[in-house]
Amino acid sequence: QMTPKIKASFMDHRMWKTIKDDIVSGSGAYNDVNPLISSNHRDPVMYYIAQTRWTATVSPKLILQAGFGIEYNDYYVTNQAGVLQAPGSAAWYAGAAELDTALLTRSVSGGVNNYYAFRRYAYTGTGQYVTGSHQVKFGYMDSFGPAYANTIMNGDALYNYTNGVPQNVSAYDTPTYSKPYLDHDMGIYGMDTWTFKRLSVTAGIRWDYLQNHINAEAAPAGRFVPARNFAKVDCSSNPGISCFKDWAPRLGVVYDLFGDHKTAIKAGVGKYDTPLVSGNLNSFNPMFLSSETVTWVAAPTTACQSGGGSLSLLTTATPGCYPLGGGFNQGNLGPNPNLAFGTLPVNRTLDPNYHREYNWQYSLGIQRELYRGV
Repeated sequence: QMTPKIKASFMDHRMWKTIKDDIVSGSGAYNDVNPLISSNHRDPVMYYIAQTRWTATVSPKLILQAGFGIEYNDYYVTNQAGVLQAPGSAAWYAGAAELDTALLTRSVSGGVNNYYAFRRYAYTGTGQYVTGSHQVKFGYMDSFGPAYANTIMNGDALYNYTNGVPQNVSAYDTPTYSKPYLDHDMGIYGMDTWTFKRLSVTAGIRWDYLQNHINAEAAPAGRFVPARNFAKVDCSSNPGISCFKDWAPRLGVVYDLFGDHKTAIKAGVGKYDTPLVSGNLNSFNPMFLSSETVTWVAAPTTACQSGGGSLSLLTTATPGCYPLGGGFNQGNLGPNPNLAFGTLPVNRTLDPNYHREYNWQYSLGIQRELYRGV
């Protein structure tokens, strides 16, 4: 309580959510041969919510509030310590995850390493004015922040076996560095509740604005893809994907049926925009994770899977038990089955008049107090 009319509050909520050996949600349908090696682990690099609020009672009729909040959901889902190797090294080729589709086992490594940075900064301003039979509320809110996701993996591939016998290779377009960013998720609103005898009517209007974009993205060459550089993607370069403006009216009615404040008939109608952060950008993001099944050329016809029992297998795996080759049509790797692998269709566009999705919600009901408090 700063003064008799001004209050300030602060809240900080921090969580530690670490998974040391994720052998359940992180392995799919496969069982890890050695969870200390072939499972992934999750570390919350920064995982917290912080909020502050300021409230001022300007007069008996007017109250104003302002607030600011931060939500950090940064976390990594990565291979166990010492498993991820330097790109292009012999250990990197040998250290790709090995999956046996018959035995349902995973060995050598946990596959893809994911690095996430999901952050939201939000600020609000609201007011309430009460006079006579009217109660007026108004406000403004906005938020912004990144939704970044990076991926890397040993060998840029998964090696697939059946009962230890090599079958094929799942080639990935790693590394990827995806950078969607929310510029504005803004709402400005005003509403008034008017009471006349047994009837209360609440009418409001909200103006919504959503703007997001994909920052310029770059990634070095991988085993199966060249170096990539992509320009910024936004509603100027691709009209219709963002910069949505919309009006959302809402109306509610409450009627005290018998005038004893125990039985009320309620009805309401309102328009609500679909919440978005970066989902509308996914189809236009040139940096995305994808894979293709590639032929394992001249593969051994007898069981020779590494097994992945220890880290030493990254450098001493049995020759022939993993495919050699620095890309498509090299070593034991067959041709690229998809010439558009790792790329978006050319000239992908959207109707420039496309609008943000929304829905209308209607409600009608009756509420009755059976006895005090219920």
